[in-house]
Amino acid sequence: MTMISYAQNYEDVMLVRALADISEGFYVDVGAQHPINGSVTKAFQLRGWRGVNIEPVDRWFRLICDDRPHDINLNTPISDVPGYIELFDVEDTGLSTVSQDYAERYSKDGWNVVKKRLKAHTLNAVFRAYAPKDVHFLKVDVEGSEAAVLRSLDLSRFRPWIILVEATKPNSQEPTFGEWEHLLLDASYLFAYDDGLNRFYVACEHEGRIKYFSRPPNFFDDFMLYSESWAREQMDRLSQEVEVERANGQRVREGHGAAIARAEHLANMQAEILNGLDDRLAVFGGYLDRMANRLDSAEAAIERVHERLNFAENVQVALVEAQKRERAVDTKLQQILHSRSWRITKGPRFIARVLRSAVRRDSSGDSELNKSTAIRLLVAATNRPVLRRIGSILLIATPGLKARLVRTVVSNARPAAPSAPSDMAPGGAMDLPGRAQTVRSMLDSAMKSS
Repeated sequence: MTMISYAQNYEDVMLVRALADISEGFYVDVGAQHPINGSVTKAFQLRGWRGVNIEPVDRWFRLICDDRPHDINLNTPISDVPGYIELFDVEDTGLSTVSQDYAERYSKDGWNVVKKRLKAHTLNAVFRAYAPKDVHFLKVDVEGSEAAVLRSLDLSRFRPWIILVEATKPNSQEPTFGEWEHLLLDASYLFAYDDGLNRFYVACEHEGRIKYFSRPPNFFDDFMLYSESWAREQMDRLSQEVEVERANGQRVREGHGAAIARAEHLANMQAEILNGLDDRLAVFGGYLDRMANRLDSAEAAIERVHERLNFAENVQVALVEAQKRERAVDTKLQQILHSRSWRITKGPRFIARVLRSAVRRDSSGDSELNKSTAIRLLVAATNRPVLRRIGSILLIATPGLKARLVRTVVSNARPAAPSAPSDMAPGGAMDLPGRAQTVRSMLDSAMKSS
């Protein structure tokens, strides 16, 4: 399978070639920086290796922690003297260093340099705390402080199989390995390879692996750069998307005719539905007109009912008022009927009633006295002193009434005998029956007393 090289100068290709027989190895990376771009250890991490990643710059350390959750990640500088040191952070680059000379040069070149004070540790402390017995390679890239890092590790006690160290000044081909190479050679490490940027050393006890460094990376190592791999992945992804879009376009074209036919069918159905709706709307409009007429009629009927109800209410009110007046009149009448004056005037009222019934008018307009009534009145008056007194007063006051009574009494008498004496004047007392004579006597006495 083709290897992906993530390293800056194919360092991982050389290491994979020399350590191909190790399936689950261990590495220590001092100055790890980015976990993918330019990383010497990424290819090994993907093969199942684990290790220690040491990075003092915060932004790179956070990326390492995200990408290597199963590794040991340390946010600290390495020095041969433990304690606090100054780190010059050259922002957004891999040039951060503990060298003040380098920092001043970067600042003059226009880089933004931030000085930080951090606590440094030695590699001895790191190896004691985290390293297993076999560390298969140690990589050192610390921008000018490689000698201090190598001095911090006791190579007689801790023996990485392979050590690779950046051997030139930053962004330069000027070699710097003269400052520290003796530390490795004196510790029985053998020089194996110089790639123009780094120098590789192999522990003498693993001298047999030097042969893998006899030639530079080449065709037979079967590798490609991460940038090329990423570009191919993007091309493959885009090609797949193009194929998908092409297939979708073909399906669209194939379905275009069917879609047009269906659209026409739907348009026809829509036209039919709209026509049907027009008809239904017309019918519904007629229905609404009829309902409106019925509502108008109902409103008129309701108005008439309201008028009748108002009339009934007025009648009811009038009836209540009439009943009130009736009760008031009845009360007044009862008061009158039970009054003393009513009892006193009982007799005169009786005579008045009798007289009213006795007098009637004929067709010519003249009035005549009812004979039987007049006789009853006179008989009653003769039997009651009070009535007799009242009647006398009335006869005196009304001579016409007196004359009528006399005529009535006389005309009611029996007819005279044919042989009656001539000296008896018609209408004399001897011509009257007994009751008439009594009445006549009463009338005469009334006249005399007058």
